[in-house]
Amino acid sequence: MHRLPTICALIAVMGCGLDNAGVDPPADVLNFPIAMALVPAANADDDPPFLIVANSNYTIRYNTGTLQTFDLAAIHEALGRCTALPCKIGSTTSQDGRPLGDYIVSEVGIGSHTADMVLSTDHRRVYLAVRGDRNLTYVDFDPDPLSQSGGHLSCGESGRIDGDHVLRCSPMFRSGDITIASERNLTLTGDPVSVVTGTIESITNDPDAHGDYVLMADRGGVVALFLDSRSPGPQLVHFLSGFAQQLVGLEMQRTTGLGWLVSAQSRDLGRVGIEFDANNPQRSFLYDAGAVRLGGVDDGADMRDLRFHPDETVDRLFVIDRRPESLIDVDLDRRGLTPNDAALWRLVQIGLGPSKMTVGRIQPTVPGLPVRHYAFISCFDARKIYILDIDTAELVSVVGGFSGPFSLAVDEARGFLYVIDFSTSVLRLIDLHPAADGSLGGELQITATVGDLRPVTQFGR
Repeated sequence: MHRLPTICALIAVMGCGLDNAGVDPPADVLNFPIAMALVPAANADDDPPFLIVANSNYTIRYNTGTLQTFDLAAIHEALGRCTALPCKIGSTTSQDGRPLGDYIVSEVGIGSHTADMVLSTDHRRVYLAVRGDRNLTYVDFDPDPLSQSGGHLSCGESGRIDGDHVLRCSPMFRSGDITIASERNLTLTGDPVSVVTGTIESITNDPDAHGDYVLMADRGGVVALFLDSRSPGPQLVHFLSGFAQQLVGLEMQRTTGLGWLVSAQSRDLGRVGIEFDANNPQRSFLYDAGAVRLGGVDDGADMRDLRFHPDETVDRLFVIDRRPESLIDVDLDRRGLTPNDAALWRLVQIGLGPSKMTVGRIQPTVPGLPVRHYAFISCFDARKIYILDIDTAELVSVVGGFSGPFSLAVDEARGFLYVIDFSTSVLRLIDLHPAADGSLGGELQITATVGDLRPVTQFGR
């Protein structure tokens, strides 16, 4: 039984993205965390300073969700002080007694169910796909840990009533600039599920082009295009329908500038392109670049996430699927059985209910050995994390001890994996350093838990 789709369906039926007039969410609490984004350091060799986490309103106990910035340096300092593993950080049973709020830099109120988030290319804005809000949510952010406002989230926030624990984002930040959308009669009506971004220059090769584009997919087979020049905010300029229903993921291909889509109801990998009008950006539009069929598997029609190889010289695509439950490796340099078929390279069996995936590089512990590339996959129903070497298509480790692992982020500089454990409302840390031969290998385990364990059955009492 796959529990996560049931959870999401229940949220949708109960109005997951709509604020209710009930209880305001408490501050400094992880409440069914659902998505996160790792904030890179200004210098690529330095440790990432912050982790941004979105909390959902799964039980509809509160009237909104929240977005939090975590201080990673403080979390790892606390880990360094632990005398026993797994370390407990920011909980009532922490060794040092420090509460979770000591590790949270900033917090604002957003829609009830964030499905996905991504940072702008300058890391100064967070884009969120929030189910029920039917538009792009954005929050401004200061990524500089040395500035006075480092880690601070800003979205015109204010309290619904005096004494609100968490100030919530203003309506403008939850709908963007609708000037162009109003002029062109553009109205989004679906459930946003995934969001990606890139520089406008990357899709035009025009050095004078500035700002970011944002693509947002919704569950009903629609992709929307936003352009963001930072002020006043991202503007909806076009959307395109006709893609597979039940979209769940969207990822950009660096070599072509195309967005690739996966659906929980289809074996077709949708593709969407951007036609940018340099003379009149407001007239830019999306086009259907044609689907690629994921054939050769039985039957492939329940894809959940996709990523491209982190090495830009390697043109391969990785898809996690539930029919069969596997990581499917696609070679984009070869043709499949037909021009419309993907060329499968290898398929690796993984656990029940694969849900989310991230990829990254991990430096070997033995000098002189090559850097390896890994896929980290959360299997919600199996309650485990599967780690695969994507250069050799080999399973190298399975990490247990979770209740409902979902979103992941890999900290390449520190050699750590961050995992949202949705079912118990905590953040888990896995130390990836244990290695004897330059590959991960060995028995990896949960190194630390951030926050108090709060199982689903304890909510709403």
